[in-house]
Amino acid sequence: MTDDGIDFVELLADLVAPPAARPPGVRWTEVERVLTTPPPGDYQRIVELYGPGAFDEFLWVLQPMPHPHLGLVENHEVIRRLGMADPNRIDWAMTGNADQIAWRIDSSPPDTWPVSVLDSVSEGWVDFAMGAAEFLYKVLGGEIAVGLFAPDFPSARPTFEPLRLDPS
Repeated sequence: MTDDGIDFVELLADLVAPPAARPPGVRWTEVERVLTTPPPGDYQRIVELYGPGAFDEFLWVLQPMPHPHLGLVENHEVIRRLGMADPNRIDWAMTGNADQIAWRIDSSPPDTWPVSVLDSVSEGWVDFAMGAAEFLYKVLGGEIAVGLFAPDFPSARPTFEPLRLDPS
């Protein structure tokens, strides 16, 4: 929820229906241990509401669970191990074009961290003075456009497609 009382997680859920099946529970203390900070509260609520999957088959929210491509912790550790980590950013989402979506972190509380998007082509960061839920709501609702995202994203009626974790 923002300082002015707007709950962007609720607005996002009204705009894009979450899956009917409840995602698995999350051990936030393990995530905090690896990241050395708790993730913002709106991100935690998004993960608990939607679970793994993609918005409009394009924007993937990284998950605090083991997964070779979508794992928040794994992604953070791989980037750090490769020496590509920016100490001022933590990735929390990515696109089908390999654009990174991160929080620009500092000593302020996590719920105040702005969103940064890294263009996979120019390798330049674009900052948005808002949290994860507000960013998702405004991008998916067409209120803000991110020029480096795919031209057909978002659709007129954005959807969320859960990732199937079972092999069947």
